[in-house]
Amino acid sequence: MINLIQLFKVRWKTAFRISIFLALAGVMTAQKVSATHVVGSDISWRCINSSGQFEVTLVLYRDCQGIPLCTQTCGAACSYTMQLRGADPACNNTSYGNISLSLISVRDVNPNPRCPNAKSICNNMSCVTPGTFTPGVERYEFRGQVNLGPASGIPPTCCNVRISYELCCRNNAISTGSASANFYTEATINRCLSTTPCTSSPTLHNDPFAVLCSGQPFVFNNGAVDPDLDSLAYSFAPSLAGAGASVPYTPPYSFDRPMPWSGPANGQFPAGISCSPVNGDIMNTPAAGGKIVGVMAVQVQQWRRNATTGVMELVGTTRRDIQMWLRVCDPNNPPNLRTVPGLNGNPLAPRTNWDVCAGEQLCFDIIAKDTDFNPPIVSDTTYLSWNGALAGFGATFLPNYVPAQRRIVGPREDNFRFCWTPPENLGSPLPYYFTVRADDSRCPLPGTITRAFSVRVFERASVNIKKNDERCNNWTVEYLKNISRQTFTNTVWSIAREPFDYAMTNGARTFLNVQKTPILRFTMPGKYLVQLTVTMPGPVGTPGCAKTFFDTLTIVNPLGIATRDTFVCRGGSLTITGQASSGVPPYTYRWFNNMKDTLPGMEL
Repeated sequence: MINLIQLFKVRWKTAFRISIFLALAGVMTAQKVSATHVVGSDISWRCINSSGQFEVTLVLYRDCQGIPLCTQTCGAACSYTMQLRGADPACNNTSYGNISLSLISVRDVNPNPRCPNAKSICNNMSCVTPGTFTPGVERYEFRGQVNLGPASGIPPTCCNVRISYELCCRNNAISTGSASANFYTEATINRCLSTTPCTSSPTLHNDPFAVLCSGQPFVFNNGAVDPDLDSLAYSFAPSLAGAGASVPYTPPYSFDRPMPWSGPANGQFPAGISCSPVNGDIMNTPAAGGKIVGVMAVQVQQWRRNATTGVMELVGTTRRDIQMWLRVCDPNNPPNLRTVPGLNGNPLAPRTNWDVCAGEQLCFDIIAKDTDFNPPIVSDTTYLSWNGALAGFGATFLPNYVPAQRRIVGPREDNFRFCWTPPENLGSPLPYYFTVRADDSRCPLPGTITRAFSVRVFERASVNIKKNDERCNNWTVEYLKNISRQTFTNTVWSIAREPFDYAMTNGARTFLNVQKTPILRFTMPGKYLVQLTVTMPGPVGTPGCAKTFFDTLTIVNPLGIATRDTFVCRGGSLTITGQASSGVPPYTYRWFNNMKDTLPGMEL
């Protein structure tokens, strides 16, 4: 008979060993999984008020093959913490507390309703049923508030502050040198320049789902939208493992050459690899080859011109850190964008830089072309969208067809029209940007291209009118320009005396008295209409940006002679002698005001 105590010991030891094994396996699994889920991030902020209250948004991207960022329960609460430290030399790395952020939303980065059989493996915290397509990436958005004003306790001399977040670890599928490295990201806010006036950071509207196909040109833009219309500068930047510490890169890869390319690294697209400092376009053509997973970081600096000194000042710096997958795809040419009109009249070359005078309308068409044809008769359909960067200023991006009838009458290649009449107060030497994305209908991985378009708005004149009508014998009217950065290219003063001496030609005035001097001298009394046309520098090949100002002037008789229409200088007096031609003396004279009101008579 087996001793029950011995049996218990044997079973306990066995159970203990099993528990130890499972625990160790769990630790090993946890370590392995913890290195497979962080893909990238964005940081943005919004100024709430001039007292220094800011709303901070942290976006984390998760590889759906790794462990979750939050509990996998649909609608469950989830929060993360960011660090707040000084970034100026006198306060560098000084801690000023934490920022608590709560989960706002989670969604699939690349939902593809046009390819229902290519649904990704993401489940969005168990809110949707996952599919089988990989790679799959989820976007988690967290939001919280922080005070950076006087009440924060941050010294007034510490203008630049750094908000940061870190987590272990990066995806272990990375093949360019930083597999399983620590993940760190940060942004810098100049709080001295961001509260007066209240300033917010740019936001990135194009999801960074970057799957590149070997041998196919790749063009992508993050779609930055700055609500304050500040100037943005873009560059590749190192992905970070900690504050000031870059992740490792395996040659030939580096932070500014994060993915494969064709031809010389600094070659012109489709060769090379580059990030445009002006509009943020990322372009390269990966050489044909196998699967590669790399990390890419783009830094966005926000600049503003000081209204007093005219010097550009750095308001803040944010960044996007994202993984990119290179894979061998089925043969498929991604769409390419064309414009009507094209560049320099070439219908095959898209025009991406446009000019317009403030207050005038600019319209052009954008077409998503695709040269792929799936035999025997079905061809790729293309789809256009934009980031709406200029929608808040009246710009529109609308289809040149009835969307409800597209499946019946087309077009197969999407065709939109961009139109914008920029307000006159938006004249600027720096261009405005928006991005357009084109996708085709190829499954399971559509071809995609995203490009930036710029619109430079030329300034119109702002004129102050100064009237010098104090001297009766030398009438002058001066028109003084009030313009900050540009000069007039042409000014024309047109003068008409009542009855206005201009002719009408097809509804337009043609003045009989035209001169090009800012001082107008009048030798005859009367009521005058003065038209001032001011022309500023405009788009190349145009006469410039013209603006017309009107004014009405009444000029008194410079000689003080009583005539049928008599004027008198301000503050002066005039004696009028009447002479009766008939009647019996004594005579009675009456004054009439504008032939309407009769005043009491007086005897002269």
